[in-house]
Amino acid sequence: MATMNLEPWALTIIFGLAGFTLKLADHTGERSRGAAPFAVAGICGLIFGALVSESGFSSAIVLGIIIGVGLSKKIDRKNLVFGLAMTAFSALLLGPELPIAWLLVVVTLSSLLDEYSHDRLAVKSGVGIIFRYRPILKAAIVVSTVVSALPWVYAVAFLLFDLSYDATGALMERTA
Repeated sequence: MATMNLEPWALTIIFGLAGFTLKLADHTGERSRGAAPFAVAGICGLIFGALVSESGFSSAIVLGIIIGVGLSKKIDRKNLVFGLAMTAFSALLLGPELPIAWLLVVVTLSSLLDEYSHDRLAVKSGVGIIFRYRPILKAAIVVSTVVSALPWVYAVAFLLFDLSYDATGALMERTA
């Protein structure tokens, strides 16, 4: 069983920062030129790499998201590729943790299904609105915790990652 290398509060905050910087990197990459999109994506990559090095659970969650999003072809801008390179760099520098295999598979498949359903089923009203918020991975994480396969702190940390990602996106839409 993987062990947690950070205090629960620190792990949760770092996951929250990862969600914030990921959405900010995505947003700046779409709307800005120059160094800013790369700087934000680089910071995000450093945070992701630190999480890959934190524990097998964090590693599986972060790598599963990266693989699922990558398979859906959403790592499609140069700044995001740079962020991915920074993830690898910082993980290798800090010493990556071997991901928990079952969790890596669950997160990868759920992330991939979320991206496909977001692109094909999400609408601004009606039942399809739920797919705007990528519910499949959230449900998979919660179910994994309920059946005691995933420690609760990782579920809380992931949900803060997801909340900060969505909240950052909503704020960006309002200020655009």
